Amino acid sequence: RSEWERERAAMCRWLNKLPKPVAVFAANDARGRQVLDACLAADLPVPYQVAVLGVNNDELICETSQPPLSSVAVDVEHAGYAAAELLDHLMRGTLREPRLITYQPAGVVRRASTERLPVTDRLVIRALEYIRINAGLNIRVTDVAGHLGVTRRWIEKRFAAELDRSVLDEIKRVRFETVRGLVSQTGLAFTEIAHRCGFTSANHLGIIFKAHFGVTMSAYREQHARS
Repeated sequence: RSEWERERAAMCRWLNKLPKPVAVFAANDARGRQVLDACLAADLPVPYQVAVLGVNNDELICETSQPPLSSVAVDVEHAGYAAAELLDHLMRGTLREPRLITYQPAGVVRRASTERLPVTDRLVIRALEYIRINAGLNIRVTDVAGHLGVTRRWIEKRFAAELDRSVLDEIKRVRFETVRGLVSQTGLAFTEIAHRCGFTSANHLGIIFKAHFGVTMSAYREQHARS
């Protein structure tokens, strides 16, 4: 077995021993992705039993993880200036003693790995996982019920008891949260976002987005770029 396979087995044992629900703060996004991989191998649903947060906000890692990984965005510009200032002191010989430099992160980029949903019903958790993975494929409530092997009435009843909303409401919520994240946190073209999230065109998505959020996608992206 590979070194990671051996380490994953040990990580699975460690994760299984932790009291649930639990949150894991990984040192970086690559490690966070490994934690998600171990959770999958250990059949520990994320974020319902284990929430995972990484560091660096590496979009390639975070967006392709299953589920997408929340991450602390590092203020690299501030860090660069601080490092340059320290180097200047070292070159001038004006640094009298070792100094610890700290700075605030740019913020936390929230994705599905830390979403707060207080769910304990395993059937509902399986439904939520299916919706999260397939919401961009225009799935219907009957698709969710069929995947679980239960009737529509049964899954609707369990959803109402756990989340106080319908399965269709959850499908719509996940689709819009996915769209919102892609608009605010990436530079993807709106046509690509529409395609990924199951909308017929960028124009169609734009109309629905403005009705839902009160602003256009361009304005929403610009607001978050400034912040």
